[in-house]
Amino acid sequence: MPSTLDQLDSQLLDEMPRPLRLRPGTSTNVGLPGGWLLRHYTRRNGRSVFEIFDAGHDLTGLIASTGHPRRSVDAAWRGHWTATGVGRLWWALAMGHASGDARPSVTFTSRVPHGHVRRTTVTPTVVDGLWIAVVFGRHCAVTMRHGAFQQVMSISPTWGGRA
Repeated sequence: MPSTLDQLDSQLLDEMPRPLRLRPGTSTNVGLPGGWLLRHYTRRNGRSVFEIFDAGHDLTGLIASTGHPRRSVDAAWRGHWTATGVGRLWWALAMGHASGDARPSVTFTSRVPHGHVRRTTVTPTVVDGLWIAVVFGRHCAVTMRHGAFQQVMSISPTWGGRA
């Protein structure tokens, strides 16, 4: 347990989402914030699969690459966990399909006091036409831009309480 805020900041930096290292043709398990898990693997037919498991180890989301060009935000979640001395730490996760050579950009949006909006834009990890992005913060929507294409999705809360 960190005893000072500096130690906690150092610990959080170690836990901050960074670009996931996923390669075609491999099988990988990656821990996500809040005790969630991403499992990436390749089926016998050569298609990649992302499976998302929640902290209770229940399958929450699954997407697979296709042979057809597709661009989409397929699923998005948010949640929090409590850190001693700091309080709630919020996170958001989104995944979908991306086709072509252009890298998509993903923007997570949150509301802040006085009607302002805060945006966090990231370049998601893309493998075999699938993308995934994870950020910290209390976000309520995600937007994926891929060339001229744009799609917006609300982020689902991951607990029974209010968002």
